[in-house]
Parts: sequence; C-alpha cells; structure tokens
Amino acid sequence: MRRSRHPGLAILVSVVLGGCGDRLILQTNTFRTSELQKVKRVAIVDFAGQYGQALADIVTINFMRAGYKVIERDELRDVIREISVGQQGLMDLSDSEKAKLFGKILNADVIVTGQLVRRVPPSYEKKGEDRLVYESATLEIAARAFDAKTGKVFWTAVVNGTATAKTGEQLELMDYMNEPCRQLVYSFKDPNYRDVAEVYEGQEIEALRSKRGF
Repeated sequence: MRRSRHPGLAILVSVVLGGCGDRLILQTNTFRTSELQKVKRVAIVDFAGQYGQALADIVTINFMRAGYKVIERDELRDVIREISVGQQGLMDLSDSEKAKLFGKILNADVIVTGQLVRRVPPSYEKKGEDRLVYESATLEIAARAFDAKTGKVFWTAVVNGTATAKTGEQLELMDYMNEPCRQLVYSFKDPNYRDVAEVYEGQEIEALRSKRGF
C-alpha cells in the first residue's frame, strides 16, 4: 500500500535480501506558477553533470508522452552551436537571458534545464553465508523551466528517487533513473501537484505508471 512519509525521511534504506520486495520512494520539492498551464511547446537543454544527456533524453520522452510538443534535440543543439559561434559573450549571459534568446529562435514557450544532483549506486555487504545487506540506489535530479519570452522562472523541481529490489543485483542505472525523470514531468504537468514523499511497493509501482498515463 502506498504510504506518505514526512519530508525529513532518511533517503537511504537498508534492505535485507529476501525480506522485502521491490520498493520505490519518491520525494519532490517544487515551485510552479499558474502560467505553466498555458505551456504547449517545450525545448529541453542537456542536463548538467554526469549522465546529463541521458537524463535530458528520458525527460524529453516523458514530456512527449505527456502530450507536449517537444523541439527536436538535434535542432536545439544546432541552434545552441550556431549561437555560440555568432554570439559574443554567450557564456556571460544568465540562464534567463539564454532562455529568451533560444526561445525566440525556436518559437518555444519554455526552456527546460536541469542537472544531476546526486547518484548513489547500490552497495552490498555480506552478513554471514546466506545473508546480504545492501543500501538502496538513489538518484536526485533538479530542473527548472524558463518563460522563453520573459526569462521568468515558471517551475522548479528537485526529485529524489530511491529504488530497492529483492536482490541488489537486479538494480541497474536505468532502474532508478526513469522514475525521478517521470516524476519531474508529472510535477510539471499536474496543476494540482503537491509535494509529498511517497512509498510504492511491488505492483503499486506499475500501477503508478498506468495511473499517470505516461
């Protein structure tokens, strides 16, 4: 059964092999404005940090599944490359100034940027001959959306996702990368979204995906 937890919960959970099934913990902190409901066309810049391009690709897929018109990433990269060559002092511009510049050229409503804040792969420790204790895999990402006309911040979100499985060997990077990215887009799309730390177990994880429709 899904359970809400206090935002101050400990993110890393120790699990004993065989004593617990698949589990997903999602904790989100967001800010949004009413203008977000008018957004139709989105441009997503590669996220900063390790796995930044992969994260942006997954976020892009989820924005498309959520019904948004997403500007092709190759087109966006070409524009950034051309502007970087022709625009003196581009690197000195603020994020909001860059968003207005890119948005005007791409005819986008918002420019979404982000970064990988923290990644903790699962670690393992053998306890006796038949007992394995491991810590959950954690991925924390942050993102924000700028109004492409004014440079105003429409939305920010920080998502911390923690995944566990019956055996730590089942956990690969994509197993705990997908859900935080999906949660980012869900917090962007839902005008009634509320920050809460929630725990999903077993089949509830698949039910969560079905409920959101993407």
